[in-house]
Amino acid sequence: MTDVRTGCSREHVRVERDRAAGPAGPGRPTPPITAASRRTDLGRRLAVLGAAILSGLLAYLGARALGGSSSPWRNAATLETVEGALGIGVERDLQRRLLADAPIVVTASDVFYALTYWPVVVGSALRTWLCRRDAFVWLRDIVVLTGLVGIVLHAAFPVAPPRLLPGYVDTVGTHDALRHLARPPFILNEHAAFPSFHVAWFAAALAALVRGRAGLRWRAAVVGLVVVMAVAVVVTANHFIVDVVAGLALLGAADATVTRYRAWRAWRASRANTALTPVQRHAALRASSPGSVPPPFGR
Repeated sequence: MTDVRTGCSREHVRVERDRAAGPAGPGRPTPPITAASRRTDLGRRLAVLGAAILSGLLAYLGARALGGSSSPWRNAATLETVEGALGIGVERDLQRRLLADAPIVVTASDVFYALTYWPVVVGSALRTWLCRRDAFVWLRDIVVLTGLVGIVLHAAFPVAPPRLLPGYVDTVGTHDALRHLARPPFILNEHAAFPSFHVAWFAAALAALVRGRAGLRWRAAVVGLVVVMAVAVVVTANHFIVDVVAGLALLGAADATVTRYRAWRAWRASRANTALTPVQRHAALRASSPGSVPPPFGR
């Protein structure tokens, strides 16, 4: 069943109200949920959401402002050399063959690249913010942590995307509408190809949406969509294959860091909660550490 006021399932609404109220200890009954407490919780969530968005935006724009002493084109050539040594430098030939033999694949990649990223990332943030507090906190922490790492990488090692190099075609750029949707000028950093946040944050947003859903179909859907996005960024010459691998590796490292930090906080909270019974301590532990991200990015 769905709550008509929030659009969330009633079970999620109940869980969120219980979490907002906090655990009820001995002699401390759970306070009632009032209109004032709902407004307070809404204001707190808006502040957290705004801080998360601002942090991610500043991290992304910071690299563009700081720049770098090394050449983005020289660094891109270095990545091409690395890919050649690994036997995975197929981007240029792949795009050339698809443009000649299967242009519909390139067009579909352009559309998927331009029209799915922002709706999935922003939609996931809003949906989890409204309905799945634990999933939103995980997504927020992932975006902030990877964004902070990204500002260092983009400033120290700026990389031009393949579409700016000889032998590639900027296929998204041939469509004015798609180009403006995919690359908003006010946040565009032309030399931030490594690692690929387009794939990393897309994968994180999908993982947050299906958090807690153990069904194989949800895992398969996440993996499938991430693979499609990975192919799209390569076919459209927006990223090298190594950019995609680095982005997913950064996501995995951030997930491990966030999960362990939350487990450590939950352990400290459980030790400090000596006034509670074992059953109540266990409930408080589960409430403060809802679990790791679901497969394919979880434990």
